[in-house]
Amino acid sequence: YPVNLKRIAWTIGYQDIISIGYLLEHNFLRTHKLIALAGPSVFNPSLIKARISGNIDELTAGKLETGSRVISGSVLYGHASEGVMNYLGFYDSLISAIPDQANDIFLNWLMPGSKLHSKLNVFISSFLKPSNFIFNTSVNGGDRAIVPVGSYDEVLPMDILVPQLLKALVVGDREQAVDLGMLELAPEDLAEILFFQLKLKLLTQCMFGMV
Repeated sequence: YPVNLKRIAWTIGYQDIISIGYLLEHNFLRTHKLIALAGPSVFNPSLIKARISGNIDELTAGKLETGSRVISGSVLYGHASEGVMNYLGFYDSLISAIPDQANDIFLNWLMPGSKLHSKLNVFISSFLKPSNFIFNTSVNGGDRAIVPVGSYDEVLPMDILVPQLLKALVVGDREQAVDLGMLELAPEDLAEILFFQLKLKLLTQCMFGMV
């Protein structure tokens, strides 16, 4: 520690260890694993036994509300279950389902936001404090600038200069990104930043393109 170009950290999931043991004991591959089905659009969130890389429509049949966006993996770092991508990702242990809501809401910027989440407490929900928030596919606006307001540092557990690292990733400055701690991050570490301003997929694509 820390991870760098000459020091590689290998990881393995507990279900992968089970699969290795199963192969050694039974001499054939384990084709199923335990995954979670969760999200505000799921009638009964639960753990289910699923075939590895199985069809998501079959796994979720009769378990979701209409008008749902189904995602293999988490809502912050997963792929939408659409068309040829309608399968459970090999490394995913979660299927998420959230309301698929249009992004364009008339005069949305004038709304008090009694049911909207905000890290910067710009909505009235900061005072009403609802017991929970129902998140959907709306991003409540377009792309935004990277502004160092301190929120990034509060949600990223690493002791790094977050705004500077994000800017280096976006502009493709590999050397600067490595110096600022890029190699210590997994794509999921950038996930919570999606709540604020940036497009996570853009960041992760930049990060993978540099390594």
